[in-house]
Amino acid sequence: MTEHYVEESKMKFGPFSVDKLFHIEKSKIYKNIQKGVPIAEFVYLRSADELLIIEAKSSAPQPKSQEDYDAYLREIHDKLVNAFSLLMASLLNRHADGLNEIPKPIKQIKLSTAKFRFLLVIHGHQDEWLIPLQESFNAMFNAFLKTWALTPTSIAVINDSLARIKNLIQ
Repeated sequence: MTEHYVEESKMKFGPFSVDKLFHIEKSKIYKNIQKGVPIAEFVYLRSADELLIIEAKSSAPQPKSQEDYDAYLREIHDKLVNAFSLLMASLLNRHADGLNEIPKPIKQIKLSTAKFRFLLVIHGHQDEWLIPLQESFNAMFNAFLKTWALTPTSIAVINDSLARIKNLIQ
């Protein structure tokens, strides 16, 4: 199997089997709609029933600047939700040739029981800074998680150290 890496925000994600990776940010599907539609980096089939939707950042603002903080949260929320929506729309064949770009194992996942994990990975972020961001995202994603019947643990904010432990980056 061919392996692939995704380099983003000072991190090298992978190695991933190419048949389990959908680099949605670089896809033709996305390129056709990208104006005004921010999107996460990639989707990775971690196991037979678990898809990870990953957004990488090289930094994050501290909550003391509420305006910057809120804009950052909204940007990440939109990228992750848009990636999920574009993936689902493509799997439902709503985009011309959308299914052609998605690897077969991802197309074969049973959507009704699949686990979706939305990860924000922040390079160099200190462990103690993760908690306030996680709490903010829990609140922001609450309605989305409820409407899709996803668990609160479907959203996670981690740093590069934790990503390394989870074998997401080298």
